[in-house]
Amino acid sequence: LGRLFERLGDATVAAQHFAAASTLLPPAATVRRAQLLTDWSLTVARTQDFAAAVHLAAAGLAAAEAAGDSAALARAHTLLALLARRTHDLATALRAAAAGLAAARNQPDPGVLAAALNGLALVQADSGDPAAAIPLVQEALALVVRMGDRHREAALRNTLADLHHACGQDDQAMAQLKQ
Repeated sequence: LGRLFERLGDATVAAQHFAAASTLLPPAATVRRAQLLTDWSLTVARTQDFAAAVHLAAAGLAAAEAAGDSAALARAHTLLALLARRTHDLATALRAAAAGLAAARNQPDPGVLAAALNGLALVQADSGDPAAAIPLVQEALALVVRMGDRHREAALRNTLADLHHACGQDDQAMAQLKQ
């Protein structure tokens, strides 16, 4: 229900469902707890309460570490990178994004890998190196195209267009926008 209300744009109700779910999980359900905490953190981040979002994401990372689950680790690190970007802490964002990508490469879900690749690419672009971000986004794009995820494909093509434009490659930028 938390994810549903998040999709519907009601962060308050979504957070209430995540809070309720957290009380129902048994202590041994560390992977589920990690997933819940990262989903909850993302919802809270959308309300601009970054301190609370970081607290939840850090708890999600701790649960993922306890579980030893690479996908949960990748999601938590990638989310911490996103939160650090939003607070303009690029050094922390870079460390978290690199850790997220390393974890994502050790798990089978291409969606998790695509998100981690995109997360690191965005940090690199924010750090003033859009050229280094392009191959990461291209790899993520190839994954989501294989998955058939048109929504993510559109978002990644837009990001790729922005990166090409930042590098002065306007023809490549326009080609991505048209696709």
